[in-house]
Amino acid sequence: MPVSGATPRKLRVGDGVALNDDDVSLTVASIEPPKSRLFRVPLDGGAEQEIALTGPYRLGSYFDPGAIRNGRMVASLASSHWYNPPGIFDLSIGKSHLIPLDYTGDFWHMTWSPDGKVIGESHLWQSTMWKFTPEKAK
Repeated sequence: MPVSGATPRKLRVGDGVALNDDDVSLTVASIEPPKSRLFRVPLDGGAEQEIALTGPYRLGSYFDPGAIRNGRMVASLASSHWYNPPGIFDLSIGKSHLIPLDYTGDFWHMTWSPDGKVIGESHLWQSTMWKFTPEKAK
């Protein structure tokens, strides 16, 4: 949508969007189970370009508008685990890698801090199992 108040126009349908470092294009996600696809979409209406995703991890169902810095995007990963760990995608080659943590939980709302660190929100998934044995009636 132009800031000047001109008529908004649709660039591409997608499930998530972030402004690229170049300030002239967007990265748009299309979540198509069992896979995800990323597209570089020029703001001037030029032809979009698919970013081929490689590596062991797929894009999860969520990333934030501030997720891209220096050609890298932080996002939740869809993996073989039951949770969505944090990861980084190198948008120049589409390669993904897991951010190693001593923590198990789903990650959302990840972005870059001014000093280049990753900031994110997570919900800890922990539980305790109990086994109860009924008492016999006296």
